[in-house]
Amino acid sequence: MKKKINFFSNQSSEKFLSQLFPDLLITSKNLNELYNDKIPTEGGVVLINDSVEFTKINFKKMNKEFLFFSNIAPSSNIVIKNPDIIKSPLLISQIRSEIKKFLSNKSINFKDIEVIDRELINVKNNNSCKITDIEYEILTYLITSKDCSKEYIKNNILMIKSSLMTNSLDSHLTRIRKKLDKLQTGIKIKASNDKLIIYTNWRNLDLLIWKNFYQTPHYIYD
Repeated sequence: MKKKINFFSNQSSEKFLSQLFPDLLITSKNLNELYNDKIPTEGGVVLINDSVEFTKINFKKMNKEFLFFSNIAPSSNIVIKNPDIIKSPLLISQIRSEIKKFLSNKSINFKDIEVIDRELINVKNNNSCKITDIEYEILTYLITSKDCSKEYIKNNILMIKSSLMTNSLDSHLTRIRKKLDKLQTGIKIKASNDKLIIYTNWRNLDLLIWKNFYQTPHYIYD
């Protein structure tokens, strides 16, 4: 299953990158998406070799979800704290190695959960559990996409033909829901016909916590 990754550049390089990384699903984006406050939350790899373009990037909004390759040394008046900037040029093998390392450390955050390296973590109580590659892909899609559908998951993640009748997706969603409940997170996944939505239900979470509190023996010592 191919991992998705954004490449930000003002040069037309999608074909070259697809040949260079055949195991990745590449989306080419323009650098101007990094100029304002609404920077893509899913991050990606930034290829930049223009000093003027470099000064336009809003580094205040950058985080560890971005990896920069550049042959330009940032000026002293540009404060860069979060994203890694790797000096180019590099060998092809070095570029591949850096991007592979970047993807393995890449985290996905939504409300009180974090997904990193196939581990699902509740950042509020530190409960965690392992997830499968497919569960990771489904959660990533639900968190990063605005309009989610079962059809898309079947065709692009599970690789199931539309004409094939199967409950495979429902089984995966059930396992993901159970893991979210196990972590005591307020996040829910709701299905309505072909549509899917991930959201928070904090009221039900509060009820669950109080229920567990009263069902667990508590000892009072003088």
